[in-house]
Amino acid sequence: MRIARAVPLAALALVLSACASASPKPSLECLVPDSGLGQRIAMGASGAAIEPVALSAVKAPALKDAYLVGMTFTAAGVEGDQRGVWAVGSLADEPGLIAAVDGFAQSFTTWPSQVAGQQFNVNEPGAKDALACLDAG
Repeated sequence: MRIARAVPLAALALVLSACASASPKPSLECLVPDSGLGQRIAMGASGAAIEPVALSAVKAPALKDAYLVGMTFTAAGVEGDQRGVWAVGSLADEPGLIAAVDGFAQSFTTWPSQVAGQQFNVNEPGAKDALACLDAG
């Protein structure tokens, strides 16, 4: 019977020590793009129209003067909400450069996925943060 009690206590001690040693993730600085930015991104739809539902953004850590925009959107003929990440030069209605960063952005829009020889993908620094800001908003 003593062994049965020791195992749960040892497991609890292991869990508590793991929590104590884990460093907290710094809070994200989520930014709010202009309301028209989603429509500008949607203008690049590849085929069926897409309709913005929600947007959030972060400063792109690896790109000078750029932001990564996470957008939840619906697409005609596709069930449920979709989410993608785009790089933009500004959070205003006239963003200048728009590039498709992750696979969803590349699949649903015709915006380039490469700028100045740099190929974007979901592992772009800040891309997952842009999506996390959507969840936080």
